[in-house]
Amino acid sequence: MKSIPMLGEVLISPMNIEELKRYLHDYVYSKSPGIYLIIDRISKTRLGVSLIDALFCMPDKLYELISSIYNDPITTNFIFKNLFLKPIILKLEVNIPVEDLYQAAKEGREKLLDLLERGGIKLSEQAVGCEERAASYS
Repeated sequence: MKSIPMLGEVLISPMNIEELKRYLHDYVYSKSPGIYLIIDRISKTRLGVSLIDALFCMPDKLYELISSIYNDPITTNFIFKNLFLKPIILKLEVNIPVEDLYQAAKEGREKLLDLLERGGIKLSEQAVGCEERAASYS
């Protein structure tokens, strides 16, 4: 049985999550194509998924990956917050501080999805497509 979104809650369907992923790809690539290409290629090699899929399916692993690439917490935090998390806030028009989203993402996909849901955006793992990706990584 599908849950009915409460007042102020937006249920993101599988079609809409693809739109969000496309937006994130276009946003990050337009702002910093070199960073996007480097992290995406390494993400596919080490995590087995694209950068954008990793952001939703294993954000904690993506953060660790970026940290291992740049080996500098200031650069890692800047990239993660400004290139990956702020566009989610902008596109979904949620009133969640980027710092809260950042902390949730570093703790894993469940925390990230929970925080977005508290902000009124319900992203199911089925819609995001994380089930098989997460299982194959483990």
